[in-house]
Amino acid sequence: MADGDAEGEEEIWEDPLLDTVFHAALRDLWRAAPTLLGAVRPLLTHADGRVRQRAVTTTGALCRLVEEPEVDLSGAADLAENRDEGAAIVLALVEGGGDTTSFLAHPDQAIRACAALSEGLAGDPVAVGELRAALLDPAAADAWFRDRPGYFPGHVRFSLVDALVSRSGSEDAADLLPVFRELAATAGPFSCEADLRGLLRLALGARRVPPHPRSRPPPSSSAPTSGPWSTTTGSGTRVSRTSPSSCGASASPRLARPWRLWPPPLITGAHRASMGDLSVKVRFGGEYGDHLWP
Repeated sequence: MADGDAEGEEEIWEDPLLDTVFHAALRDLWRAAPTLLGAVRPLLTHADGRVRQRAVTTTGALCRLVEEPEVDLSGAADLAENRDEGAAIVLALVEGGGDTTSFLAHPDQAIRACAALSEGLAGDPVAVGELRAALLDPAAADAWFRDRPGYFPGHVRFSLVDALVSRSGSEDAADLLPVFRELAATAGPFSCEADLRGLLRLALGARRVPPHPRSRPPPSSSAPTSGPWSTTTGSGTRVSRTSPSSCGASASPRLARPWRLWPPPLITGAHRASMGDLSVKVRFGGEYGDHLWP
């Protein structure tokens, strides 16, 4: 297709064959997951921390697709040497719907914020407070990791904003003004929408609008699932499985999507919204492991 052929591009995204291709890819991923998980397991205790981190992230994704009784991440936890590895383990629990409540008391703010991303803590005021606190310095949140965990498809702050917006209502807009100010100062011309769109919707009382089909990127490795994983404390952390048959209405909204809208489509034009006393015009265009487990 020639560049600039917008009509042809739209036709591609509206072609029913595209859904067939996506579904076939997801079906094949379900079938391959047990084999892939078996290949990844030995890497959870690899000597190289970067390999361990990626193995944890991959295990978190694959465990949701297979009929496995549990996957033990305690070996990776015992060997965790830095924040990046620790966060990857916590985020693996987050993706599977595991209980991360105990990590809200962790001494590292990055670990606390990662734990707060769990949808199981959506109604927890401590978790919401951690998200707000982290976004009072969004640039610092983006710099938390040297090797950003695979959970984050882009800047860390984008995921924090999404979680905070999903747990807030229009009545919270005034309380979120400090967060909005910091994000407005950090946002650039290509990140304005991801940074501020959700908060502006809260301020305006607008509802979320489903994306146009042609704005969907190819499917990610995160296939539909419903969670949750169970965890045990003490000697280790274990993750229980969910089966494909359990995927349904109870599935996590984030995990139930076969693709994520990334990067977000740009909205051209100027928008004005008022949040409290602020009117803003925006143009959208084992060392570490010993302390990881509370």
